[in-house]
Amino acid sequence: MEEKILSITCPLCGRKYDKRVKELSEGAEMICPLCGVKLTLHGHMWRDIQNEIAALADNSGCAP
Repeated sequence: MEEKILSITCPLCGRKYDKRVKELSEGAEMICPLCGVKLTLHGHMWRDIQNEIAALADNSGCAP
């Protein structure tokens, strides 16, 4: 089974890094490996991530 990866854009440094979809959930904490900013997935950022996960599932034809 292929592991789903989502590219995350850091809101501070603007660079992208990859995260496994199974690690993403509301309230999850992430640290940008490039600039070190600590992010908590909630509010509009969590909604944006949910939309990206749904798009991944639509493109692959299966659930994340």
